[in-house]
Amino acid sequence: MCGETDIRCLCPELGGQAQGFASHGLYCVIAGQSADSVNSLSYRMEAASDCAMFDKKMASKLGELVKSKGALGSGKCQAAKPATNYGEGPVVACYIKDRRNMPGWTMLWKDSVARSKGCDNVKQACLDMTKKWGGSDVCCTLQGGDVAVSGKQGDSFACARAAAPAPAAGPDLKGWFRLKTQFQGDGKCFEGNAATSTTKDGAAFMDNCQNVSGQLWQFVAEGEHYRLKTQFQGEKKCLEGNAATSTYKNGAAFMDDCKNVSGQLWKLVPEGKGYRLKTAFQGDGKCLESNAATSTTKDGAAFMDNCQNVSGQIWLLVR
Repeated sequence: MCGETDIRCLCPELGGQAQGFASHGLYCVIAGQSADSVNSLSYRMEAASDCAMFDKKMASKLGELVKSKGALGSGKCQAAKPATNYGEGPVVACYIKDRRNMPGWTMLWKDSVARSKGCDNVKQACLDMTKKWGGSDVCCTLQGGDVAVSGKQGDSFACARAAAPAPAAGPDLKGWFRLKTQFQGDGKCFEGNAATSTTKDGAAFMDNCQNVSGQLWQFVAEGEHYRLKTQFQGEKKCLEGNAATSTYKNGAAFMDDCKNVSGQLWKLVPEGKGYRLKTAFQGDGKCLESNAATSTTKDGAAFMDNCQNVSGQIWLLVR
């Protein structure tokens, strides 16, 4: 059980959720917004009307909380005006300073402040807030878009570009791969067939994994997509995703001369431990599906089908 003025009890009454650690300070998150530090006791609201609600309903409990935590001053609530030269308000930030945990006030502001305004405007926002609250211990940190500013009163509020997040690492597609599916497991491999073959009418199909070069695939980058080629047929033949309704090769996927057609441009979409294979031709809604070689569907050849929750559409790349 927590006491009446404990933030773990108070926060739910404000419609928020307490987070952090009791030993290091707790903070209250309202409307999905978080404080700058787990060492502050802070409140954040997103509408100007919330300020009056806060003052009317929660001021006394906030005062009790401040007193019980040995904090300086009192809880404060500020509504930013909608029309300012550095913000997009209205924004309400209510915050408490905890003497034991924080050296100064934690200023909360809408993170979109700097999104389109640039460094100079953000620095001005910091200066305006520190002047408003006063005191040498007032600190300000704002971040929005790719701009970050931090400092405290008396500093120059140096402006620096926030580090850009590193792009998500894609799969390492160098070398040769066997293509297997969750559906048929380790024993079956995708084989690029000669289009003139009488086997499966020349379509690509799943066969027993064996030492044949038609089961060794190479991913060749082309823009944001890849061409799929086999060691067996070399550089000039590419896997083509056929429309399932086509009469050519009974609508199955097949190896064709590499050319400027979007059905030969493949995208790998991560799914669990594998990938879905889609073409620029048919887009996100169609996925390459491995078929049982004995199936009567497409005579057992692989084909493009509606993307759905079936393991035959989850491909594993095995070196």
